[in-house]
Amino acid sequence: FPSHDMQGASVMVKGTKVGTQTGADGAFSMTVPSSATTLVISSIGFFRTSEVSLLNFWQRSFLPSWS
Repeated sequence: FPSHDMQGASVMVKGTKVGTQTGADGAFSMTVPSSATTLVISSIGFFRTSEVSLLNFWQRSFLPSWS
């Protein structure tokens, strides 16, 4: 899913070393382990990370609040 607010953000599967970085349009894709439950999203320049339940992630559009 594209979101310009997420340009260059790091997206990791919580508790693993599985991750990727978003592109210029904020979009990303990655293969996650079947046991994964949470994504951790962070970006340089923002003071906190966001954790997103994968169950909620797949059920609705996701746009994190960085404020």
